[in-house]
Amino acid sequence: MLKANINKLTVWAGASAAALLILVSSAFAQAEKFDPYLVRAMSKTDVPLAVMVVMNPIMPAAKSYWDEPSPAEVEYNRKKQTLEVQWELRHFVNEWIGTEDFAGDPAIKDYMFLWTANTMVGTISQSLLWQMAQMDSVTSIVLDRKIRVGILADEEEPVMGMDEYSYGLEKIGIPELRTAHPDLLGTDVVVGILDTGMDASHPELQNKVVAWKDFVDGKELPYDGNGHGTHVAGTITGDGVTGTQIGIAPRAKLVIGKILSDQGYSQLSWILRGMEWVANPERKLESNLRPRVVNNSWGGSMEADLRKNPFAQAVVAWNELQIFPSFAAGNSGPGESTVGTPGNLPMSFAVAATDENDDAASFSSRGPVEVTDAEGNQESIVKPDIAAPGVKILSSVPGGKYARFSGTSMATPHVTGAIALLYQVNPALKIEDVIKVLTETADDLGDRGKDNTYGYGRINMPNAVEKLLSIY
Repeated sequence: MLKANINKLTVWAGASAAALLILVSSAFAQAEKFDPYLVRAMSKTDVPLAVMVVMNPIMPAAKSYWDEPSPAEVEYNRKKQTLEVQWELRHFVNEWIGTEDFAGDPAIKDYMFLWTANTMVGTISQSLLWQMAQMDSVTSIVLDRKIRVGILADEEEPVMGMDEYSYGLEKIGIPELRTAHPDLLGTDVVVGILDTGMDASHPELQNKVVAWKDFVDGKELPYDGNGHGTHVAGTITGDGVTGTQIGIAPRAKLVIGKILSDQGYSQLSWILRGMEWVANPERKLESNLRPRVVNNSWGGSMEADLRKNPFAQAVVAWNELQIFPSFAAGNSGPGESTVGTPGNLPMSFAVAATDENDDAASFSSRGPVEVTDAEGNQESIVKPDIAAPGVKILSSVPGGKYARFSGTSMATPHVTGAIALLYQVNPALKIEDVIKVLTETADDLGDRGKDNTYGYGRINMPNAVEKLLSIY
């Protein structure tokens, strides 16, 4: 009898240990879905936290080159797919809306589901975060934290019209291009800019904004209390009213989303909401205001893990919608593997900065980038993708003034403006066509071929346009 009892006790203890092991393993599996910033925040407080709940990736449907769905069809199908992936989480949220946690705080508030990023943003109690982490459809939960944009500014200066073109435009061949094609000015091409906003009253930028949204303070009219966004916009579409040409595509139309505060920081959720809005500012499937290219002179520090990076799915959605994702590589150089996100994602087009002598800027971020795909496989890829002038770039700043700024933030709008010109030449171009034309005609400045400093080299617009006209 004693032996039997001992055996029963042994079996019970073994089962308990196994159950405990399962519970511990489950807890570790859930905790792995929390990003380090969220883990740190949870260790310091018990209150509900602002987070982004990232769902399983939705990969683009297979299609042929000649059977490209329209943007309206892409949006409709992607919304349908995200509803299916998000169903369990949406049902869970509906059950908890209106309830409170142990401290009396709302269990869930200020929430929104995004179809581009396939993500839920909101302020959620920590007990519910643990329950959400158990869902197979949830890949990661990220703290909705602030990021800051680095601006390497020089002094403001008057523009006297002494130089016909800024050196950045000269470097990429805009004077030669306008001599050969004087009507190539980006006419009616819609360009998106997600930044600190824009001073729409600046003489360089008047009558260009066709859509505006403020994700920081909710103001109805365009403004920019920082200057970064106005400088970016001037490089893309400045009119050259002083006699000095600073804009590459002065007849383009602008869709402006303010996702960065006047102090130069942003919340990750502001960015995700901005990325969704700019994909369809009119909020109707058949829209004339979808941009062909979006300029993103911002970035942050985050791994290029397509399962967990909250920006990955938004950039995938842009690609499906044929919205060109133009991103700054970052200002964390010259060390290796310093390209910021989302520029570090394989589906983004990352821009490095060069100077007046075609040397790489010391601050320009370098590759390579370690990428984890949707299946968890890892590979090293070459980044950035292309280079453009980004040191002491002359452009517009608020109040009708001008200044020279430096950064990959200044290089990126050179590429964005160039892309607008290509879309004017041939509106039927697909993203892969634009990449092919830009990369195959760039001036190769570093190691032969694509390298981790210059990408394929500095853009050359006369070569790009002539190639485009010859093959499309």
